[in-house]
Formats: sequence, structure tokens, C-alpha cells
Amino acid sequence: MPENDVMVDISKDGESILEGWVSPIPLSSFFSDIWAQKVHMFEDEQSDKFDDLLNEKDIDSFLSADNLPAHYLKVVTAEHIFGRHQWAKLDTRREIDALQIVDQKRLFDLFDKGATIIIGVAEGHFPKLKQCCAALQAFFGFRVQANIYITPPRAQGLPVHYDVHDVIVTQVIGTKDWNIYGCPVPEPTPKQNYNGQPKHPNTPVAYMLTKGDTLYVPRGWMHEALSKDEYSVHITFGLHQPMLSDVISEMALKASEEEIFRLRRPLPISSEAEIESFHDKMSDLIAHVGETKFDSSDNIDSPDTPSFQKILSAHNLTIEDWVCVSPSCDPVIEYNDDNMLIRYDGNHIEYPKFLSPVINQLLVKEAVQIRQITGLVNSNAKIEIAKKMLKIGLLTLCNSDNHD
Repeated sequence: MPENDVMVDISKDGESILEGWVSPIPLSSFFSDIWAQKVHMFEDEQSDKFDDLLNEKDIDSFLSADNLPAHYLKVVTAEHIFGRHQWAKLDTRREIDALQIVDQKRLFDLFDKGATIIIGVAEGHFPKLKQCCAALQAFFGFRVQANIYITPPRAQGLPVHYDVHDVIVTQVIGTKDWNIYGCPVPEPTPKQNYNGQPKHPNTPVAYMLTKGDTLYVPRGWMHEALSKDEYSVHITFGLHQPMLSDVISEMALKASEEEIFRLRRPLPISSEAEIESFHDKMSDLIAHVGETKFDSSDNIDSPDTPSFQKILSAHNLTIEDWVCVSPSCDPVIEYNDDNMLIRYDGNHIEYPKFLSPVINQLLVKEAVQIRQITGLVNSNAKIEIAKKMLKIGLLTLCNSDNHD
């Protein structure tokens, strides 16, 4: 992926990236015959096609780094999620907050015993992945996120599950068997995360991904992945495509004052003629409001860009919601005698130092539920802190699921 191509036309480069992944199938055929319809594997004899995107040296350099924050990783098997106390330690350089850093010896010991290492929101840590996600995001017009899965030989990282967004899997190192169990929940929404049922709805269709292969899995299709006799690395690109309901919500947000008044009118409850008239009026209203262009890339804001949707998300935040640091943010925490200072993208925000345990739990790349945050403040205070960070774009709402 040449750097100058991305700099010249990042949207065009995103298209060429996708064309290379789905080759030899033409991109037009991919969207007409496969996209959102079925699972498909794209085999490629060019085994080194992803080496420029991610390689063993990149992974080793990242995982071996001194003082690697533990919240960048998850360590799992199909049966168990390992708590950070099992593979991390306290950063002794810090005097106040208890930020955990990776203990490489214990981490690699768990890996040797069969645990998968997940690097979440990997585009925030690997420049080439950031460039790739940005290019794909410009092409699609919606958010694209990358997770890296590093699995030891003859192991499985996650149990059978489905995702609530489409994914494209690129096999970077080794070989992995994928079992696809059908689609029991067609086109699930973000609120329909897999809850363990059904477990195995039918006999799986098996795919074996070798280095250089690509797999497309639409949302709702149940799957599991198992490594072979060598360790495996794959990247999962999560495609967070807006739904029709998002379009309607966006149209309503962009509606003029007159149109919003029309949206307040009550639904008909009596005659068939009134119902038919209501349908006509709704069709007319949708057509009129729909003249305002809906562009899902509007949702991809820089942290200091004002956004009504950010305000709306913050206003509706509850103790049950999940949040994480915005992909475009890389916050740095500093301390003085009384306060903690959070610097991000040329901006900063201050909090009293006693809030540092709460703040450090919020400022993680992986999803955290407001309810799970610990500290010397009540639930309302936790929500208010998270709301402020949502409004300024430091945090974003996200899903609790991991996609394999």
C-alpha cells in the first residue's frame, strides 16, 4: 500500500485495497452477489500479500515494548477470559493511579498454554493499519475498525458466536480453520449481541484460511475459528455500516422546524381512509426530508468537532451503556499537585486527582460498561464524567462484543 497513493487519493486507494482482497472476483460482483448475503472465502496464491500491512516483526515489537498498557490487550480462550491480574502488573513509575502494564513473561506463558492475544482497535497502534482503515473508511463512508488475533497452535480464541456488523478477515500468518454455522438472526442490530443461543444450529461449512487468504462474514452468521499446527495471526476488519433506521434518524435530526412539527402529529387510530392518508403524508415527508443528503461519514468526527449526535449520545447515556476512547484520540494523562490533566489532540481537560481511578478505567481502547467502573463515586457521578467526555469526543459509544 504505497504511502503516496493514500496521500493523493485516499478514497480511491480504499477501493484498490478492497479490490485486491476480493480478487479474482470483480468488486461490482462482490457487492451485487456476496455483500450482506453470504460468507465467501477469497483464496490467493500470493501468500505475502498482507506482509506490508502487518508482519511478525511488527507484532513482536509491539508486544515486547516496555510499559505496554494492559488495556490495549485481551487474553482469552474459547472457554475463559483471563483477568489482567493474571498477565499484568502495576506501573511502578506512577505515584497515584494504578495503571496496569503488560507482564510479558506471564503473558507469553499463557500464550504457550493456549491463550489467544487480542489487540483491540489495532489501527490506533500500527501506522499501516491506521492508514488502511482510513482508506477503507473513506471508500465505504462509515467506520472501519481493526482487531488483531494472535492464536497459538491448535487453539481457539472465542467460542461460537455471531457479530452485529460485517467483518473482513485477512490471514496474515499461519493457517486457521473457520466453521460457519448459518445465520439464525438475520441482520442483527447492535442491541442483539449474541447471548449464547443457539449454540450449533446446523452442520458447519468449513473454510481453511492460509496466509494471504481473505474471508468475508456478514453480520448474524455464526462462526468459530481454530488454529492448525502452527500459530496464527489474522486481522478482523469490523465494518460498522449504518442501517436504514440510522438513515431515518439522521433525516429526522436534519429536518427543518416545520418538518419536525409534522413529525409530532399523532398516528391514526380510526378509519382505513385516515390510515391511507397518513401513509401518503409519511411518504411525502420522507421524500422531502430525504432531499438532505445522508452521509454516514458525518459520524466520523475529529475530537474537537461539535456534533449534535455526540450531545444526543451523552444525553441518553445510562449505567448500562458501553464506552471506549474514540479511535482518533490518543489521550495522555499528566498530574500536578491537585489535579490530573488529560491532553488529547491539542486540547485538554482537568479533573481532581481523586477521580484518577475512574478516569483511567474510562480511557481505555476496549469497551467498558459504565456499571463496571469502580471508584469512590456513585453511579450518577460516573455517568456525568462519561457524558462530558462523550460531548467533547474523547469517548464514543461502542459495543461490548469482540469479533474473531
